[in-house]
Amino acid sequence: MTRRRRQRRARQRGQVVVLFALGAFVVVAMVAVAVDGGYGMVQMRRAQNAADFAAVAGTSAVKGVCQGTAQPPTNAAVFNAVQDVIDQNSAAVSSSWSGVYLDKTGATITNAQGAAYAVTDTADYPPANACGVSVRVQPSWQPFVAQVVGVHSLSSAASAKSVLNPGNGQSVAIVALNQVMPHEVLGGGTGSFNVYGTIFANSTVPYGPWNQSHNGATYDDVVDAKDSSNLILHGVMETTGGNWPLDWCFSDSTSPTPPYNNTPPKYPPTPDPYNTAVCSGGTGSQSVTLKYDQIVNKQSQISDPLMPVAGAGGVPDPFADKTQGLCPGETAPTARTVPAAVNGTIVLQPGEYSSPVVVTAGNVQFADCSGVYDPNGGGSAYPGTFRFDGGLAILTPSGSTVQGANVMIATASPVPLPANVPGSWSGSAFTASGSGNGAPCYPSGVTTSSGTAETDSGSPTCGGTTGSAPAPFGSLFSSGPFKGVVSYNQSTFNKDSTQYGKGTNFSLILGGQGAVTLSAPSTGVYRDIALFQDRSTSGNFGLDAYPGDRAAVTVNGVVYNASLPCNGMPMVGGACSTVNNLPQPNPFAYWDVGIVFSAGGMLQAGVGTGTGYPKTSAGTVTINGPCVVEDFNTDGTTTITIDGTQNPYNLPGVMGSGNPPIVG
Repeated sequence: MTRRRRQRRARQRGQVVVLFALGAFVVVAMVAVAVDGGYGMVQMRRAQNAADFAAVAGTSAVKGVCQGTAQPPTNAAVFNAVQDVIDQNSAAVSSSWSGVYLDKTGATITNAQGAAYAVTDTADYPPANACGVSVRVQPSWQPFVAQVVGVHSLSSAASAKSVLNPGNGQSVAIVALNQVMPHEVLGGGTGSFNVYGTIFANSTVPYGPWNQSHNGATYDDVVDAKDSSNLILHGVMETTGGNWPLDWCFSDSTSPTPPYNNTPPKYPPTPDPYNTAVCSGGTGSQSVTLKYDQIVNKQSQISDPLMPVAGAGGVPDPFADKTQGLCPGETAPTARTVPAAVNGTIVLQPGEYSSPVVVTAGNVQFADCSGVYDPNGGGSAYPGTFRFDGGLAILTPSGSTVQGANVMIATASPVPLPANVPGSWSGSAFTASGSGNGAPCYPSGVTTSSGTAETDSGSPTCGGTTGSAPAPFGSLFSSGPFKGVVSYNQSTFNKDSTQYGKGTNFSLILGGQGAVTLSAPSTGVYRDIALFQDRSTSGNFGLDAYPGDRAAVTVNGVVYNASLPCNGMPMVGGACSTVNNLPQPNPFAYWDVGIVFSAGGMLQAGVGTGTGYPKTSAGTVTINGPCVVEDFNTDGTTTITIDGTQNPYNLPGVMGSGNPPIVG
């Protein structure tokens, strides 16, 4: 019995040891949960702070990329910005983190293979559409108590993302900045002219020669349709003058009085556009159609909404500031020349072309900073900025293609071509005459508002084109060397045989017979800007506006040409005049035949009717985005579509079509 008692006591002592060990483990585990768990929560909070601040730091590092305000940082610079913030907030993370770039919607940016663009410590650059960064941190630390029970490392994870989202503007189709011009927006020719979005006409027409009164209202022709054209505005026509902007007969067809400044009903009895001019219809030269949704006058006159102003953004002139829009790693635009065609295609690289560029054969591709043409516009590649100091003319044949995506094309001086600037041929070379940009020639018989004869004077001067032209230019005209390129006599509408070339001053010519498709960058300092005219050099844009053009031209993005000095206001004493010191009599001449003659700032789509060109233009011109120009004119049989609902752009001071009207 004694031996059995001793054995029972030994078993009891063994059970106590086990129970004590179990109890101690539970106590240690509870202490570990309390101590190490509490410390872990601190580490997780620090990790989340690190992730939050690191994502913001990474996004701040790519802010200039997203907003297009600075050259891109290297990947290493973004990596270091993230790492510095992580080190300041959570030493437990160290290098245990990963980051990827986000676009403006917050989506992860991937390459062509579907892999995410990572934030890495390398010398290359973030993707061009980077507007944010997503960061995931994984801190680890040694526990204080849990090591007793065999747990030697604890870890957690935290994620955060930060995104900039540059907003879009409103549906503005045409902003015509000229402050004095009648026919500021002119639909001419026999083609169609459809506009989707707001037309903002900036002219108060102080020199308008055709003001007429009808039913107690004054009309001043700031917006006009003529020459059997069709101007259809699916939107609001905004003007700055107190008069109605149309011919006297272009009033609301449902009312004998001028068009009202009221908002069209939400569910109108007639489809958009709501109003048809009472003089629409007719026969022959009187067969003109003009329709619109609404007219809002007495708006405030504006200055160039894209001119850089301190604190208000704007778009820098690529010729005035050549540090803008460069490819990564560049400090100045790369000097370029036109390369030879390879397999029938000329590939133009971003940079500066100091000599005039005229392409009359083959296909053309404009590359972005990746060096290749991307038909989808890319987004991860940096945009290509093209500076054509001597102008650009694309006159390729039927069946050719001219393509450029993720590119911005800027021009300066007018292209030295016949029927564009005055000059002469010598062999195969055309030389512009005079100096400067070659101002347009006035038709004979044009007079000022006081009745005195208008003369071609000053610098640059007007002149004709002499000499025989080689192909393909010689085939453009039917009656000798450019003698078909004539002006009209204002009084008798007879050809003026004393003038051969009038000079249309196009610094950019997109035409020929093929298909031209250009798309603006979606990133960078020139985001959404497709075509840009040097502000300090007067020049016009001609789209299907060279004799015989019939190309299919499509431009996706903002078309910008505000190169007319003083926005058309006359110079007085070397400075821009104001409404308080306008010179009298009218220093400008306007005539009611064909296109409006202007030294710069004009977007001309089509050519033919009323100009004397023996070969009118045809084809199509489609601009998906706002046109910010001095004047917008159409002509010929070209089909023209301006759609401001595509690629909406923020234009300060311009009321969009979605806003309520301001009743004058």
